[in-house]
Order: sequence, then structure tokens, then C-alpha cells
Amino acid sequence: MSKFKAFLNSAGCALIAAFFLSVQQYALAWPFAGVAAIFGAIWLFHYLRDEAIKDRARQEAQFYDETPPTIQMQSKGNRLIVPAPHKSRKQ
Repeated sequence: MSKFKAFLNSAGCALIAAFFLSVQQYALAWPFAGVAAIFGAIWLFHYLRDEAIKDRARQEAQFYDETPPTIQMQSKGNRLIVPAPHKSRKQ
């Protein structure tokens, strides 16, 4: 069930329950109030789940947006993994 459907069902049942409470038909109001509470709980569950997914996505995006630190080459050699020649070697 979608969040929108759960919200509409919850709001509709709550309005019907409020109507029955206003005309003092308590036996008819409580079942509608219970159903409204169930649909409200479903809507709340979906809402909190979606917010958690959004927060995780924001954190992952922030993690990948950070630039990694640059590493300076210590060797005077070329960019391949070849060490620079030593001056003490006799050729």
C-alpha cells in the first residue's frame, strides 16, 4: 500500500469517526477510529522508512563527493612504478 493511499484511508476513517463522535454514536465511532489508527501506523512506517533511505543516500553521496587526498611522488622516476636510479651505483 502506498503512503498516499494509507494517508487517505486514515484521514477518511478519522473524519467518519469524528462525525459519529459528534452525533454521540460511540459504537460506530470506535471501529472507524481503530481503522484510522491502523492506516495511520502504516503511513508512519512508510514515511519513516523513506526518510531513512533518503538519509542513507545523502550520507553516501557526501562520502563520495569528498576528494581523496593527493599523494606526492617520492621518487624522481617516471610515473610507472620504477624507482629513480641511485647515484652510488657503478655502471
